Amino acid sequence: MTSSIIVTATNDKYYRTLYQFLLSIKRHHIEKTTKILIYDLGLSQDQLTILKKNFKTPFFQFRNYKVTGDIQTFYWKPIIILTLLKEFNTPILWLDSGTVILKSLDPIFTQVKHTGLYTPNAGSGQFSDRLHPDTIKYLKIPPEFLKKRNRAGGYCSFDPKNNHVLDLVKEWTKLSQIPDCIAPKGASSKNHRYDQALLTYLLYHYESKGEFRLTTDELDISSIAPIPYTRTRNKVPNYMPIWADPLVRAYYWTYHYIDISLLQIKKYKKNLKYRI
Repeated sequence: MTSSIIVTATNDKYYRTLYQFLLSIKRHHIEKTTKILIYDLGLSQDQLTILKKNFKTPFFQFRNYKVTGDIQTFYWKPIIILTLLKEFNTPILWLDSGTVILKSLDPIFTQVKHTGLYTPNAGSGQFSDRLHPDTIKYLKIPPEFLKKRNRAGGYCSFDPKNNHVLDLVKEWTKLSQIPDCIAPKGASSKNHRYDQALLTYLLYHYESKGEFRLTTDELDISSIAPIPYTRTRNKVPNYMPIWADPLVRAYYWTYHYIDISLLQIKKYKKNLKYRI
């Protein structure tokens, strides 16, 4: 029986980004103990052939998913997650293809088995910063939720054996199929987070009812203390050759190191100001 599953999805635009993600899985031998499912949302035949050739162990499985609506709303993501939870009845960890694994993910799966889910904070801003007002009205989101932080829609794990968690994913899936809720008129990536907005609301809604407690962990997005297991938002252009992967990783390591350092300096100066 499969004990845990990592799932991701992408189309032809993020082929090289996906390749980088899968390389990081092999680098840390994650596929030896975890099934890896890759959903094809529109990869070219040549891209798919290369991926299957280079990631062909039984642990890497490719599945096709036909996107019928606007792919940018990510309405399809909760559908895929719910389908897999029902199919395998085991914890599912969704990671966007821009993720790079740095070490074992066992601590995440251990936490999921104890708490039912893992949904770290994403970014330092408020939930309301990237939330369309019509979605607020549709869901009747309480004002106190709007001041909380966003939860990561591209980095989340769920255990179907927890009934509250399974109910949450079912509700997430249902709401994501309602255009007025997930993608109201005027919504864009600049003012709205689509599937993440719905997930963030549901997580705080269920937490407020005492169904579970959310983690305080943070992704490496405006964080001075991000989780050490992965880096996120590592997008690689398709023209970048595979042999350049060490250079790409060095670039993103440097970028994230500088980003965290600058945030730490900013916090230090702020604290120093209050002491004076």
